[in-house]
Amino acid sequence: RISYLSSVFFFVMSLVFLLALIHAVTSKHQSVGDPFVDPRSPCSQNGMFEDDVCRCDNCYVGATCETKSETCVVDASSGSPFFTDDYWISEVRNGNKDSTITIAPYYHIGYGAFVGAGNCGGFAPVSGGCRNDLETEIRALHDAVGNFKHNGYTLVMGVGSTELIAASVYSLLDSSQNATVFSEEPYYNGHSGVAEFFGRNWAQSAEEAEANARTYGRNSTLEFVTSPSNPTGAMRTKQVASGTAVFDSAYFWPHFTPITADRKLSDHDVALFTLSKI
Repeated sequence: RISYLSSVFFFVMSLVFLLALIHAVTSKHQSVGDPFVDPRSPCSQNGMFEDDVCRCDNCYVGATCETKSETCVVDASSGSPFFTDDYWISEVRNGNKDSTITIAPYYHIGYGAFVGAGNCGGFAPVSGGCRNDLETEIRALHDAVGNFKHNGYTLVMGVGSTELIAASVYSLLDSSQNATVFSEEPYYNGHSGVAEFFGRNWAQSAEEAEANARTYGRNSTLEFVTSPSNPTGAMRTKQVASGTAVFDSAYFWPHFTPITADRKLSDHDVALFTLSKI
């Protein structure tokens, strides 16, 4: 049974994430043991100094991000890891040695879906080798953070969250005309997008979804539970008791929300995580 999904962004997000870390040790960034230099100082505190130039925050322009644009419209159509900049700056400023990451400049992880014999430079969807190493590290990470008790659960890896969301809808719902998906607002638009792609019904309320599950059975109704919620960080619970739930736990990490207890799942429920938010 599919009991535990963990999304691994080995396409775009993993490449961007690794390149950012590589820049941190090969470019003009903080190195271990160096005196702290605020990377926002050269950019008027309105941007980050990277690769000898300022990456300005939204609505600020100029070589040193010194000018605020009065006609600026902030694009809030999608999330960005840039909002964690100040947190990591404070960690380095306060001397937290665990916040410094060192990666050799010649080390790269490929982002292809398959790898050749003996090559661990990409995502291996088969048992053994790199697959086992990656699974061991993912489980160890959850143990260290305390956000999921994985013992007894199967780990399923995918190339991006969309792939695993689609796999959930395709595999956990029956193919009847009554197959229904629900997610409490606000929700990730990928939930409704995948439901539409597979021709599944979209419930407008938890009551509607619950009625569907009670009438046609558990496999007729799937609920995506975005917990913690984005952007409020509120912890959510399953609303459709008679259906199957996929807990979208992308933000269930301590740098987004306090981890006070691990995720509790029913026998048929699924937890979805993603490398892009770590």
